[in-house]
Amino acid sequence: MDLVCSYIIECVTGSDDKEPLPDDPAIGWGAETGHLSAFGIKPVTHKTGTITTTTGTVDIKFSLSQPVELMCLMLSNSHTKEQLDQYIYLEVTNEECIIHVTLPKKGVYACELFANEEGLPGEMQNVCNYVIKYHNKKVTHNPLPYLPRNRAGAFTKAKELGVEVVTPTCPVVVTKDSKFEVQVKASDDIILYSSLHHCEQKSTASNQQVCYIKEEGRFDLTLERSGTYCFALYTGSENGSQLQNVYNCVIHNQAESTAKQSGTSELPKYKVIHTKEGGAQLPISKSSSENILASMSRERGLADESSCKVNIADDGKKATIDIKVFENGVYLVDVYARSNQESTVILKERYKVIHEGGVVNKKEVEVEEKEEEVESEDETPEEESEEDVRIRELKQKLLDAIASGDEQSLASAIEEFKAAGDIPDPKKILARAERELQIIRMRRRLVAVTQSEDIEELEETLIEANSIKHRGKLDKEIAAAKKRLEKLRNMDELRNAVFKLDQRTVAEIKSFSSPPEPIKIVMKGTLLLLGNTKGDMKDWRSIVALIGKTGKESLKRRVMEFRIRNLTMEVADEAKQLLSPMSLTEVRDASTGAATFYLWSLAMIEEAEQRHEKQ
Repeated sequence: MDLVCSYIIECVTGSDDKEPLPDDPAIGWGAETGHLSAFGIKPVTHKTGTITTTTGTVDIKFSLSQPVELMCLMLSNSHTKEQLDQYIYLEVTNEECIIHVTLPKKGVYACELFANEEGLPGEMQNVCNYVIKYHNKKVTHNPLPYLPRNRAGAFTKAKELGVEVVTPTCPVVVTKDSKFEVQVKASDDIILYSSLHHCEQKSTASNQQVCYIKEEGRFDLTLERSGTYCFALYTGSENGSQLQNVYNCVIHNQAESTAKQSGTSELPKYKVIHTKEGGAQLPISKSSSENILASMSRERGLADESSCKVNIADDGKKATIDIKVFENGVYLVDVYARSNQESTVILKERYKVIHEGGVVNKKEVEVEEKEEEVESEDETPEEESEEDVRIRELKQKLLDAIASGDEQSLASAIEEFKAAGDIPDPKKILARAERELQIIRMRRRLVAVTQSEDIEELEETLIEANSIKHRGKLDKEIAAAKKRLEKLRNMDELRNAVFKLDQRTVAEIKSFSSPPEPIKIVMKGTLLLLGNTKGDMKDWRSIVALIGKTGKESLKRRVMEFRIRNLTMEVADEAKQLLSPMSLTEVRDASTGAATFYLWSLAMIEEAEQRHEKQ
């Protein structure tokens, strides 16, 4: 490009407390990128990408027209993500969601929102981003209590299990009473656990602050301190396997403290584990009166049995958590302890498991586990009916096809699943498979259209690609297609610039009996690209004759009908050797008309080189 503008920036009052801006996300900043509408999300309070606050608190509200999975996070160059997790959370109801942000101190922060279809496991798609600037260095804020998955409200798992929180009706509550109730409806076979966190405590130490009255489905909370509490509700099995977080509530207690105030207590820090084999074993120290439980989730999405699995072995003196991971990604494991017969759990340790070894064959893992179970158990497991076996195999075939990423396998598995009739599919495996197939087919289309010269086809394909909830899986191909579209539009503009040259400009070029060298070289290079040979251009008079042709052989028409696929690299290299010694300024000084042909020729040469490199 030509240099068109320059500035000198003089900083008169320097400052030592400036920090770099957050990295640009792939979809850019603001709420009007088009990604929100794909999930029925509409911004209510903030549409532009920059938010400025003098108080250090921001509430960003969205309306929801359909059920959707959501998560948020905050980033900064002066804090780790784990530190900032305690300063941001989502409040989600049926019709709206609010991102509640409390900033630790003066600085620049990035707030990111992710979404996916309701109940659909896997990584979520980034749909909206904000830069938040906090300028008041006199006011700082303490972290919020620990809130699992940074979200207040009911999760999809609660609906699947039939767990309903009757009161409070809103997941974010302000109270002036130190006594608080959470009323829950659940079937008798559902086992409920809870935790209560305050920013000055890691979690509740015993049932003294949380009392679960199972017969009445009620949790009685005693809020001993003023400030913010977070109540979390879990389901789990009696033998201490994987916990499922089904509901969270944020309680702002304005009652006077009845307990002695103490300093802020830090949460257990994440212990990071890298695995390429798809598994890890975590030894947990414990007392003989403690039972160990664990919850596992994706860092940026939903996890289910198709992506990960947790088993706990407890011999009374120590516990071992056996983690199986079947898909690449970052997984968070919260380890809890509870005393015998108590429903309150205490956060004990936190792990971040990073799996980078590709897809793990879940079927082989399950076979190994069953073999181990047969060896260790005398009892024969209850046999499945033929129908149950058929349904399980069809679902597993879908999961295997999803993991393989093979278009033909996916299409075949989906067709077979549909042909089997009305199969119960509460985890929406079929919807996930159809989405994956749609993404794979769109990826193939994007790759193909990126090689074409059809602007209209590229535009239509990009519109369709952006309408798919691809959870970031097509970002690379969409970016390449956008770059190609921009290139083709630029080439089209240059082609039109040639076409719009008036006759006086072209006549000026022909009028020279002995033209300046830049004009002669540019026109010779242009005609080479259009298919003329050096033999056709022995002197300036023969070049003028070619320029002056009319009808189908006119220079403008030949430029408009030129197709890059007909240009060989030999000819492109020859034209490049002619044109490369000159600059645009040099050509423009000689003739504005010749400069237009010069720009068009350079663009065609560059396009030919890029096509050759890809081949």
